[in-house]
Amino acid sequence: MDHSPETLPAMDASAPDWQPPPWPSGCPEPGIYPGIPYEDYRAWPAINATALKHCATLSPKHARASVEAGTDSLARKFGRAVHCYFLERERFVERFAVAGPCCEPLKSGERQGQPCGVSGRFVTPTQEWYCGTHVKGHDDVSEPVDMIQASDLADIERMFEAAKSHAAVALLRAHGGCEVSLLWDREGLPCKARFDKLIEKGPRGEPYIIDLKKCAAYAIDSASIEKSIVNYGWDAAAAWYVDGMERLTGRTPRFWWVFLEDGPPYDIRPKAATRGWLRGGKIRIDSAFNVYRWCCQTGDWRGVSPDVDDEEPPDYYKKRFGIR
Repeated sequence: MDHSPETLPAMDASAPDWQPPPWPSGCPEPGIYPGIPYEDYRAWPAINATALKHCATLSPKHARASVEAGTDSLARKFGRAVHCYFLERERFVERFAVAGPCCEPLKSGERQGQPCGVSGRFVTPTQEWYCGTHVKGHDDVSEPVDMIQASDLADIERMFEAAKSHAAVALLRAHGGCEVSLLWDREGLPCKARFDKLIEKGPRGEPYIIDLKKCAAYAIDSASIEKSIVNYGWDAAAAWYVDGMERLTGRTPRFWWVFLEDGPPYDIRPKAATRGWLRGGKIRIDSAFNVYRWCCQTGDWRGVSPDVDDEEPPDYYKKRFGIR
């Protein structure tokens, strides 16, 4: 279903019937918040770039669920680990738990009596790890918010060793705050973003936002990176981050992506979000925000399709089977 503004009834945010909802009690006042733990940031019931991406590509229903519940994933945990290792290496050991193998003895099979050995997910106060299957019956366990596998740590170490001599990495480690959270008001709605790195005064005096991105080995060429920027909506996210800084500070920051290969040769490629990228990203993010705002006004949080999908198969399918 098309959720673009053109398919929805007209909405005017300045009309008398547009009353933004009260500021959520779970959100602090608008501002820049360095050092906020990720779980606290995630709990803020505010709009972020991911929710707006869901609004544009899935449905407003998915966007609302993203804002209300917040999400985390193994990929996000790994991303935070990469960011911390590259940007604040001295804090890595105290912040991240490296999961050990599951210690539960197997009850049957050729390895009966031996530890399970599967990567652990839950840990006891005495550092005994259990996988998702064998955690049952153990009440004194917890799942660390920031946790990675030992194999992931080895990959991160190799990435850092290969990239640490790059000038961009030296700049990242020399200036600014890491994992900086922003909260701002846009037309009465709370909005948020979390920067991997904020350099408030860069080489030319202006602020810089740095966003680290992991990419597959040998996918660090210009064509692959540009395709990822478009497909994953990273241009829209960049425009969202810039918009938040402008609204809070009145200053327009520069925005850099820093792409890191996750396999040999572990190369690094900084890329600026130039005017063209930010203009295109702003069009995409503003369109999604307008849909979200319309949903707030009307209470219509529609799903992906209110009716039976009767669209014909795509052209490549017709071509494959000779369908006209």
